[in-house]
Amino acid sequence: MKTFCFYVSDYGYGHATRSIALIRKILSQYPDSRIIVKSEGPFDLLSKSLQDPRISVIRYRNDISVPLLPPTEAVDVDKTRILLTEWQESWPDYIERELRFCKEHGVDLIISDIAPQPFLVADMLGIPSVGISNFSWDTIYQHLVPEMTGFIKTLQSAYSTATLACILPFHVPMKAFKKKVPVSLLSRDISIPRNLMREQLGMNEDDIVVFFNPRCPVDQLGPDFFNTISHESVRIIVPSAFSSRNSQIIPLPANETESQNWIAMCDLVVTRCGYSTVSEAVQSKVPLVVWERPGFIEDTAIVADIQRLGLGRSYDYSQIRSLDWIAEIPELSCYKQHYVHIDQNYSNSGSKDILSCLQEYIS
Repeated sequence: MKTFCFYVSDYGYGHATRSIALIRKILSQYPDSRIIVKSEGPFDLLSKSLQDPRISVIRYRNDISVPLLPPTEAVDVDKTRILLTEWQESWPDYIERELRFCKEHGVDLIISDIAPQPFLVADMLGIPSVGISNFSWDTIYQHLVPEMTGFIKTLQSAYSTATLACILPFHVPMKAFKKKVPVSLLSRDISIPRNLMREQLGMNEDDIVVFFNPRCPVDQLGPDFFNTISHESVRIIVPSAFSSRNSQIIPLPANETESQNWIAMCDLVVTRCGYSTVSEAVQSKVPLVVWERPGFIEDTAIVADIQRLGLGRSYDYSQIRSLDWIAEIPELSCYKQHYVHIDQNYSNSGSKDILSCLQEYIS
């Protein structure tokens, strides 16, 4: 029986949802495997999604967040510098603890998305390590805080010890990894078909359904938000924190963990450039309207690919909050057509690609 330890980034949910997709695939193909998952930020999502006796989910901080400045969603660079300094100081204790943990639990393979310290742990233990991501933190921070050259080199040095890096679509340059292989889009499988989801929610096939995550309180969207969509055939799926003030606004259930099923039944997704929502929209061939966080290079790469592939367009965050994106609804059929000729690595299964890469470490 092989034991794998997943280290999942604490920033956002994209790292967690794609790790969930891969873990489910590993266990379906190698049912005797034992998997340990360590993360803090998305701990609740991971623990609720991976309820299997072969999996242990441990609340554990691996990396830091990138603080944003409301209401612009621009990166707070000053606070980022402070957090980076604190993170750097924590590395020696982190590495010592994980060396002891991995020895005690007989870990055979470390997989990280995309905390850098676990690669150093694997290197010291003489076991293989695989990175899975569309970005690495050295590239992100090189653009945000280029003056912190010492720590950026530390990040690059850690990544360089990885055995392999599986590079996902919508990626930025990840030059620190010595051995890299491109893989297809990694997303959770759809478990409830579009027609059944709509039927359960009392929607017709010809209703226009929009998945909208504004990432701000509803009262900041202006008084006309709930009245802007006047056509009765338009429904808007919003986060669970929103209230439903009329039958066209449908909040996600508070305990919902499989949001990919909700995205798959939609005709348009309006979101920031988070890998999780974007990849799950692309997987289900749903057009996108996105905004990018100023200064965050991952977002720039995602926007560039969305527009290159003709899958949607980007707006400034102020336009999103002003509901300018509603003008895109008549263009949905145009965006939808581009999915017919999409590149294979945006339509194939990343979990299958990655599992093929992992076979020599699993067998």
